[in-house]
Amino acid sequence: MSNRPWRVKPSEITRTIKSVQQTGLHVRNIEVGPDGLIRVNVGDPDAPAPAEETSEELRKLL
Repeated sequence: MSNRPWRVKPSEITRTIKSVQQTGLHVRNIEVGPDGLIRVNVGDPDAPAPAEETSEELRKLL
């Protein structure tokens, strides 16, 4: 077996986001772990975002 990190494709992330949104939840951000884990953070769209979610670095990623 290989010891390489799991590669997550952009299409998998897009599919995950769409699936979460179809449930009626608002996606706040996505985290991808080195083992391929896709963690979706959800929250109230009207609530103010925490400071770490509004940083300039995160905006560049989106």
